[in-house]
Amino acid sequence: MTSEMILTSRKYLQYHQEKFGYEKANTDFVQGYLESLGEAGIQSDCCDVLISNCVICLCPDKRAVLQEAHRILKDGGEFYFSDMYASKAVPESLKQDPVVWGEGMGGALYWKDLISVVKELGFSTPYLVTASKILVHNSEILKKTGDIAYASGTYRFFKLPKSRTNKKAVVTYRGTIPDYAEQLDFDALHVFKKGEAVSVDAEMAAVLQCSRFAPHFTVQSSDNTSASEGETQQYCHLNPFLLADRLGTSVQKSSKPGPCDKKEGAGAP
Repeated sequence: MTSEMILTSRKYLQYHQEKFGYEKANTDFVQGYLESLGEAGIQSDCCDVLISNCVICLCPDKRAVLQEAHRILKDGGEFYFSDMYASKAVPESLKQDPVVWGEGMGGALYWKDLISVVKELGFSTPYLVTASKILVHNSEILKKTGDIAYASGTYRFFKLPKSRTNKKAVVTYRGTIPDYAEQLDFDALHVFKKGEAVSVDAEMAAVLQCSRFAPHFTVQSSDNTSASEGETQQYCHLNPFLLADRLGTSVQKSSKPGPCDKKEGAGAP
């Protein structure tokens, strides 16, 4: 964002404060780079939830972005974001192409690399919420990208406390999240119905105990220690291309207004 955009946004703080009935403004606009949020004055362990909509594909250093996200989140904090992903590693030539980069395609992460980096930095396994295939019709761009396919995907993952139990659990949703009284679609794999006991692995149990979802679940730990899932199974249900196929969702890719010109499913809580 430019300085002018920040100044324009700040002009409407009072308007939105009054419109939504807050006694004082609860929004602030800060200018900086995702790769170095500390330089923008954002402290460590200060955020409950981070939300990003299709901008990380335009950041050159994805690892630095995710590392900063981990730094500023509190224990139990969540990173919930949508972005563009590639079906294979994007070659350096495409990253240097200004048109392909500007479309978000040159900087799109190979989806498996997202999972690897997130785990290396200490986050939980990513949970895939929704996905759509991106249909590219520009012949010049198709000629450059070749056999690389693209999809938009929404993931959520959590910064879990280092000291936590590693046990499976039986969890029950209380039905207390506004607008989700009967059912919580946590991601594409986990659906929690009010009052229905569900067995979950140790990591999901930790997420529901340590995050903002804790007040909305009862969690009863089992005596079994959770074993790690195999990579094939884990990656299968985190593949945005497979989920898009299952959902039958796709979006048109155009040069305007940008890489987020899409419509996906309803946002999760």
